[in-house]
Amino acid sequence: MRKRTQRISAILLSLAMVLTALPFHLVYADTGAAADAPAVDETQGKTDAQENAKESPEKPEKKDVKATEEKIVTIKSVKVAYVNGKPLEDGHLISAYRSDKDDSGTDYEVKDGKIHNLKLVAGVPYKIGISMDDDMSWDYDLAFNENGYVRVAVNEDSTQLLKYDLGEKKITDIPVTKLVVKDWDADSPIPQGKEVKVADIPVVYEDGTPVSDDENMELDLIDMQKLMDNGWGGAYSTRYKVKDGKISGVKMYSEVQYKIGFDTANPFWHTHDVVGAYNSKKLQRIYARYDGKAPLEYDYDEGINAPEKEVKKIVVKKTTEVQDPCATPSSCWVELLLSDKGYYAENGFAWKVTRLDTGKSKTLYNREGTLTVIGAANVEYLLTLEENDTYEIDFDSNPIYKKFKDRGGIPFHFAQDSKGKWQAVLEGYNVEDSMSRLNSNYIDLKRIDGKQNSTNHKFSDDMCGGSGSEDAGVNTLYAKDIVTLKGMKVNEVSGSTRTPLKKDVTFVFYDSSTQIIEAKVTAKNGVLPDVSMYKDHRYIVYAQDSRYEMPNYYIQISADGKVTTYKNGIKEVSGFDMTRRAEDLAKPEDAARVHVTMPVFYVDKDGNQKTVSGVKVRLVNQYDTVETVSDKDGNINVNLMEDYNYMVLVDDEKYSIESFPLTVKDKSEYGWGKYTFNHFSCGSVSSLFLVDKGTEHDRDVQMIGSSKNTTVTGLNFGNGSYFINDRVVDQKVKALEGKDYEVVDVDAVNMYRTEISKLSAGDFVYTRAVPEGKKVSKVYYIDDNDKLHELKFVESNGVVTFKMGSVSLYNNVIVYAGEKLQAKDVSLSKTAYTYSGKAKKPAVTVTFDGKKLKAGSDYTVSYSANKNVGKAKAVVTGKGKYEGTITKTFKINPKGTSIKHLKKGVRAFKATWKKQTKQISGYQVQYSTKKSFKAAKIKKVSPKKKSTWVIKQKRHKKYYVRIRTYKKVGGSKYYSKWSSAKSIKTK
Repeated sequence: MRKRTQRISAILLSLAMVLTALPFHLVYADTGAAADAPAVDETQGKTDAQENAKESPEKPEKKDVKATEEKIVTIKSVKVAYVNGKPLEDGHLISAYRSDKDDSGTDYEVKDGKIHNLKLVAGVPYKIGISMDDDMSWDYDLAFNENGYVRVAVNEDSTQLLKYDLGEKKITDIPVTKLVVKDWDADSPIPQGKEVKVADIPVVYEDGTPVSDDENMELDLIDMQKLMDNGWGGAYSTRYKVKDGKISGVKMYSEVQYKIGFDTANPFWHTHDVVGAYNSKKLQRIYARYDGKAPLEYDYDEGINAPEKEVKKIVVKKTTEVQDPCATPSSCWVELLLSDKGYYAENGFAWKVTRLDTGKSKTLYNREGTLTVIGAANVEYLLTLEENDTYEIDFDSNPIYKKFKDRGGIPFHFAQDSKGKWQAVLEGYNVEDSMSRLNSNYIDLKRIDGKQNSTNHKFSDDMCGGSGSEDAGVNTLYAKDIVTLKGMKVNEVSGSTRTPLKKDVTFVFYDSSTQIIEAKVTAKNGVLPDVSMYKDHRYIVYAQDSRYEMPNYYIQISADGKVTTYKNGIKEVSGFDMTRRAEDLAKPEDAARVHVTMPVFYVDKDGNQKTVSGVKVRLVNQYDTVETVSDKDGNINVNLMEDYNYMVLVDDEKYSIESFPLTVKDKSEYGWGKYTFNHFSCGSVSSLFLVDKGTEHDRDVQMIGSSKNTTVTGLNFGNGSYFINDRVVDQKVKALEGKDYEVVDVDAVNMYRTEISKLSAGDFVYTRAVPEGKKVSKVYYIDDNDKLHELKFVESNGVVTFKMGSVSLYNNVIVYAGEKLQAKDVSLSKTAYTYSGKAKKPAVTVTFDGKKLKAGSDYTVSYSANKNVGKAKAVVTGKGKYEGTITKTFKINPKGTSIKHLKKGVRAFKATWKKQTKQISGYQVQYSTKKSFKAAKIKKVSPKKKSTWVIKQKRHKKYYVRIRTYKKVGGSKYYSKWSSAKSIKTK
């Protein structure tokens, strides 16, 4: 009765306040549960609570929606479930009220765990709660409420509810896909993604004996989301020391999966197990939902949707057993890309991963176009997309998936490959076939709502690790927007003092977007010279000086010349701060290098792994080559330049390597250091794995260029991580002037980071489609000095094939054979026209060796300057097997006029004519005493006039008169025809 009594008390209080003319919604706000963030699903970010705030009609920022302009948006369905994930029973009522004005609200009945067809006005804030007409409202309310209600809104193009920020009074882009029902007086769960401080967790042995302080035991708390987002290079783990038989001060993010126990680097990993740890025996899955309470068990099959079960203590035991295959926290997981016609899929849709042996399943939600799936080794799963109003899996788009269409999902399991890595493998395929892996294929989604993707986020525009802004895409890499960095200061910092650095210091501007050193300049008297930079490109600036040092600066420049950082928050940069080294550096050019230690392994056909010493490894970049030999422990120790792509090569009689671009990336924005990654995938690299010599290309993948006219092979590029952008560029090659050729730029692009990937060494095979009717005569690559280097090629079935030793470094030039057209081969039907205001296009005839060529298939014609008075051009360009460009000219003369009448005068006459107003510079009046106009004279007249007197002529003499117009264009004059002559006799 306690809950009902509380409700009755609230209502009595409400009646009392109504009598004092206070709005009821104020009462409801004050008597509801403590205000939390708006209801969000598992994909939502952090939101600040607003407790006990009094309501007033809420109006969205910068919105003034008149009733006559209101647009109704229908949201087809929203899930309603209890805190434990169980759907709310049918028949219950959920109310939605407009917040911008008094509204009696609309009730929506729950059916199949959802409310359906919500009709909301676009741009207007709403509040949602359990209907007061539903008896359930006596005992339950919605979690994550603010002042008693969940705050939502929609935009005109919304397909899901969006969170409304009550404090900022604006609509966010955070989807609200589920309403969560909780006990009215129960602790409200902390919104997903917000920090939770859990209660102290006892750590005991199986017999209940607490772990003593003398054992110095520490437990690792692993944030699985961070681990999956950032790989092994990131700070994904926090270590807690056991003191007084417990760990204290544990902080977690709500409803995020964690593992607690012993990570591989923990000394106790070798000697102790965690009782109740699933499969691995080292790490127990948990998550947090309530402040000040014990964490909850994260069910392996049903995740946070399983019934809540508190983890009141961590039980450990001593062991000598060898760990299971998936003991390490990231062994059996995979991140999948979800494609909506080449764009990242919309956020927040529910997927189900079902174990086929037990039938148990857990629900996952995609975010940022990706879906992360975790599973156990050697267990068969089925991945399905839950029914929704926006998407279904497009099985027909991929031949590999098509055969699973009748299953309604994608069957897979985790299997170990020959290198000891666990791969998500499609049912019926071999783990060694890279194309059979779940993450080697996009999951294409078919829209069923008829709408367009609203993310505006293409795979080719993506930027992992926060390396780019949302509007920075592949096109940014080729932009010509150059901005000058002016007067950047260079300071010497000593303690709290900052003064201009007087010493000359060299700075290098490395464009990490294109992997090119754009500038190397020397600062003098504390000021850098002007530096040209590309707008929106990402630069790393480092200093080369023996006496002074500075950390690398990560900057970009905007159109107005403003320089900002792109790591650790956007901050304006007005100068580079340097400090004095403890001792001078002998080789300042090496100051920016990063030391890397990495083991070299070989895995035999039986899966046995061993380190290998004495192997020569070469790391090749266009600016830097590093050679080393693995030491007696099988490690290489090298110093690499940050953000350079080093192609990994092995020179050995027995071993080789599947080459890839190794790069060092700074992760200081996450509070971490600098780590090695594979630039193909953004995946971290902690070891090198050798293969038998001669097999290094067995898993090569063919990449098809963006134009579909080019392919590149030579490496295992993977799938879904890389992009070949090929384009024909307008680059003039002086040595090939007059020839038929095209210059093709072929770039490897890291789609995650929007960076061109320079692959400086390798055995690459290019193919390029040959235009119909053409034959290739030469293939070259053109270096940075415009020098041509001829390549061997084979042409067959309309495709030319050639080899390159790099990708993204040099453009290719393909020269086509053809019959050269000459000027004598081209003639025009007419070479002079009169201006009419319309374009003139004389017919063109092209005859080659006595054969009349056909327009369109053998040549094309374009006209220019062919409307106004002047010299016009007809440009004939050979096509197909004919090459060369011929330009023929023709004239367009001004329109003429005529003499209207002549008036006699004493030794003079006056000529009057019809005025011509367009495309003339003036008139010429010609007169003579002879009808033949022999020895005639000409008088020039302004175009503004329509008559003129001709004076100082002979008395009583007959004169013949005519007129024409003229137009001056450039240095030439163009004339109309002479008018008919008229005569007059002077007085």
